[in-house]
Amino acid sequence: MAPMKMALADHVSWRRIDNKAVLLNLASSEYYTFNATGCRLLELISESKSLEEMAECLSVEFDVTPGAALADVRRFLSRLQDNDLARRA
Repeated sequence: MAPMKMALADHVSWRRIDNKAVLLNLASSEYYTFNATGCRLLELISESKSLEEMAECLSVEFDVTPGAALADVRRFLSRLQDNDLARRA
């Protein structure tokens, strides 16, 4: 089975500001702000990293257990999908 990868929706634009991120849904004009962890995950999505690669990066960079990192990545990606901000690549 191929690793799961995500992509941001075509109607989404985001920018890093310091260690945070602002994401704009161009279709609805809604915007979202993200902390350092969310910002890093948006970068990893933009780099076409797999779910597992994202979790590994979070585990190392934010000093959390691999299991906790994987759960955080899954929750983040699920919320993006629920808000029509990302899709499976």
